[in-house]
Amino acid sequence: MSNFDDAITVGYWTIRGLGAPLRQMVLFSGRKLNNVMYDLTETDGKFDANCWFSKKVELKEKNALINLPYVIDGDLLITQSNACFSYLGRKLNLWGNNEEEIIRCEELLCELMDIRNNMIKYAYTPNSTTESAEAYLQGAFKLGDRCAPFNQKMAGFGASPDGTKWVNGQKYNFNELCGIF
Repeated sequence: MSNFDDAITVGYWTIRGLGAPLRQMVLFSGRKLNNVMYDLTETDGKFDANCWFSKKVELKEKNALINLPYVIDGDLLITQSNACFSYLGRKLNLWGNNEEEIIRCEELLCELMDIRNNMIKYAYTPNSTTESAEAYLQGAFKLGDRCAPFNQKMAGFGASPDGTKWVNGQKYNFNELCGIF
């Protein structure tokens, strides 16, 4: 039996991106992590992702929707970013403890993913500026009264005026890890 037989596998590109908070969730929980990274190589100005696409063919036999990131836990192969986050959140006790907390975890995951996806435009657009990205982020965190509790907690990343220690209550949840990707 190898050291990784009971490990949770997280597969992603060699950048932090969506893989980093998934890896952090596993490590934070104390579980063993099998970190599988796929590296784009550049030859003559062209990128080669064959290391991933050759493995994708094999993994597609287990899950027709396979893409990066993915999580393997025993016989389970989970793909699609939000499915990976919610699975690990539940599996590692980093999800909500009741229906309201679960809903808040799901809402915040979607909100953070919206912000992340919009920020990608600034990261990969050649003509984007720091100022345009900062303006977007300032607007993203001024979404009205509905997001006031989220804004208060995100501003301090700690104890908030209502006495809760973390973004989603008294318990550390995956939201804190996802909030930094």
